Amino acid sequence: MSEKRLYISLGFDVTNFLGSLLDRGFGRRDSVVLIVPKNRNERNEEAIKRIDLLLSELNTRGYKIELEILELDEQSPL
Repeated sequence: MSEKRLYISLGFDVTNFLGSLLDRGFGRRDSVVLIVPKNRNERNEEAIKRIDLLLSELNTRGYKIELEILELDEQSPL
């Protein structure tokens, strides 16, 4: 099975996140890379926690989706 990787810019609303994964057929050995601001706020942290919890639940049901965090400096995105 090939490895899939989804790069997603994280906002504050994570309601469409699960649908994005399932629409793309995510499963074993796949990963999600969240692109987040380097200077996070409380809402960013809460969204990351919600996604981490969701992935943990999926992983207990046979999925093996890794979560990676890519911090982007908004002042210098390059």
